[in-house]
Amino acid sequence: MRQICMLNLIGFVALVIGCASSVRAVEGTIGLVVDGKSSAVIVTPEQMPNDVKLAVDELLADIAKSTGAMLAVEQTSSPGRLEIHIGQTPYVKSLKLSLDDLGVDGFRILFPAADRIILVGGSPTGTEFAVYDFLERYVGVRWLFPGDIGTYIPKVDQIMLPVQEITSRPAYISRVISTYHAERWLHQQRQHWTIQQHHNLNKLFAPDKYYDQHPEFYPLIDGKRQKPDSEGYVWQPMLDAPGIVDAAVKSIDHYFDENPSITSFSLGVNDNNNFNHPATYKNSVGQSDYSDYYFNFTNQVIEGVLKTHPDKWFGCLAYMGVTDPPRDIKVNGRMVPYICIDRQGWASDEGRTKDMQRTRNWHAAAPVIGWYDYIYGGDNYRIPRIYPHLMGQYIKFGSENGVKAMYAELYASAEWIEGPKLYLFMKLLWDPTTDLDQTLSEWYRLAVGQKAAGPLAKYYQLWEDYWMKRVPRTDWFNQYVGQVYMDFDQLGYLDELNLQDLEQARQLMDQVVALADTPDHKARAAFFDKGLRRVEDEVGYLLRLRGKMIAVKDHDPLLLEDSFKTTSTQLDEKIPQPWGGWQNSPGTGRFFWDHQHGHGDSQCLAFDAKGAGVGAVIYRDFKLDQPAEMYHMGTQVRVDGVNPDAYIGIEIRWSRPDGQYIPRRFTANRFYSAKLYKDGQWTKLDVYAKPPPGQGPLSMSVRLSVVNSTHGIIRMDDVVVGGANSVGQQ
Repeated sequence: MRQICMLNLIGFVALVIGCASSVRAVEGTIGLVVDGKSSAVIVTPEQMPNDVKLAVDELLADIAKSTGAMLAVEQTSSPGRLEIHIGQTPYVKSLKLSLDDLGVDGFRILFPAADRIILVGGSPTGTEFAVYDFLERYVGVRWLFPGDIGTYIPKVDQIMLPVQEITSRPAYISRVISTYHAERWLHQQRQHWTIQQHHNLNKLFAPDKYYDQHPEFYPLIDGKRQKPDSEGYVWQPMLDAPGIVDAAVKSIDHYFDENPSITSFSLGVNDNNNFNHPATYKNSVGQSDYSDYYFNFTNQVIEGVLKTHPDKWFGCLAYMGVTDPPRDIKVNGRMVPYICIDRQGWASDEGRTKDMQRTRNWHAAAPVIGWYDYIYGGDNYRIPRIYPHLMGQYIKFGSENGVKAMYAELYASAEWIEGPKLYLFMKLLWDPTTDLDQTLSEWYRLAVGQKAAGPLAKYYQLWEDYWMKRVPRTDWFNQYVGQVYMDFDQLGYLDELNLQDLEQARQLMDQVVALADTPDHKARAAFFDKGLRRVEDEVGYLLRLRGKMIAVKDHDPLLLEDSFKTTSTQLDEKIPQPWGGWQNSPGTGRFFWDHQHGHGDSQCLAFDAKGAGVGAVIYRDFKLDQPAEMYHMGTQVRVDGVNPDAYIGIEIRWSRPDGQYIPRRFTANRFYSAKLYKDGQWTKLDVYAKPPPGQGPLSMSVRLSVVNSTHGIIRMDDVVVGGANSVGQQ
């Protein structure tokens, strides 16, 4: 067994160098439930945090569902009976246990006497996690995915506990997933956000609080000192302004005084790279580098706060202008920088090598680092995005190279189409040595039964093979590998998918449904089948229409046939209404009406990308009271002198009448890298989109979209928009 040293966010230990779950054997077993009966009593402190109360309720309910035995709960201990003590009861306190090595989330399961069992953590959160571990380890409960349908509780008539002392601590001390539909479930998976890192300088230096007295804290905007917006999307504070460090220290001290249980504070940059400060070089992602400037500021702030709050931690995003470690200074040991990258890029040698080296570079500059990952799933991607073995590789590497915190954006769909993905991810964050294949095999078996487990495993393996072997061949992947995140709005990740893949997925899922045996197994199989039907509905028609054309006469209804002919009212340089243009702030690209270079000698819409933001669109909206089954957009696009790493394409996006956008997975688009267009020549683009079902009246936006373009001109002409109900039968 390795020697372990654990970062304690409450006490004072400097650095995590490892983690483990250790077992110390003591002879014998304890019968918690025998023949469906139990005389055991759960003993709790009189006061418990709500999360611990919920865990105790779960313990009682799950043991009852598993065995039929109903355990009592009391706050006092009595001799001569079997007791499970949860947390710091008077009996547990009397033992004077040493728990300092457990950190916030670690816990122990102890057997100090033949009739005493203790579940206790280094904090109330650790105690909560001890209860969940007890249910998994001894009762056999598994929370496979969110909701009652995802909970597996075995039916048994006895629960025998091996008398073995358990100590367990997480490898990643902060483990957070951004998603929907899963708050309670993530508690059961031991989620705990202990080190904050999000964009926060706009809140720390709120303009409403400081601008009137300290305008020097804020940058020049358009050459003038003015009060910036509160959201912080276009500005960064002046980090070297006189008094700004003292103001930050005073504000953070007050925050910790008011919130003593909070363990960390975020010093994350605002969501842009608009520092009003000179930069002498570019960083590894091509952004102006401000790391020395920024971390010189954070070091001073942290040193000031630690004088009165020596046990606190700080986090930030290693992002945009602070992607790389500083060159000339070390990062304060209490700062945890989160390296932001989509680690599906590890599917390529280039992506894996770059992220490994960046991680090592950061660990040389900061003793504890974090990773920010983008494991987006079914609410953004149209197919299951699953690569568990790759996750196992990079999570293990991270744990061995100073990475002790993980924040991942997921946003799963209600259909939970990626099966065991997040379950396994959370297991790995606690223990990177988890046996992946054994864990997956158990998940499949418990979800749908032994007979159906085989085809279910093959179903998810099909999707893993697609993402690992075929997606890396796409232009989409190679455009985004190594960037912060891969753009799920662009459907190029589907380029290698074909109808045979969907047919194979359907055959496997049909086997799962047919072979599932018990009511619970059948219910889960039906749930997975529903998820595949969503995939078939949202992707199948795109694959069937790939390469097909539709004539104008076949549009029903025909909403637009516009070749932008010259008229007396259009001989200026403004885009004619109802067309419009939009670009990310603070972009200064120019939308204009081109008189000379249209397709077939007509006029055309155009965008000069010089000074453009990250994204820009030329768009037109249509109100649809009764949407057709499907819509088509076709147009001619011309690219002149655009930087080769830009992306240009067309898309159809949906919103409700109140302006609220429908989830992006219903957006249809066709994008190409600028280098694939022939400069100065027109290219025909077509895209088809199904309106999202059950929404009633909709607004449909048709768009020419430009991404990451810094120079050159993009033109658009001969736009046709209309219903395309007949195309599916061609």
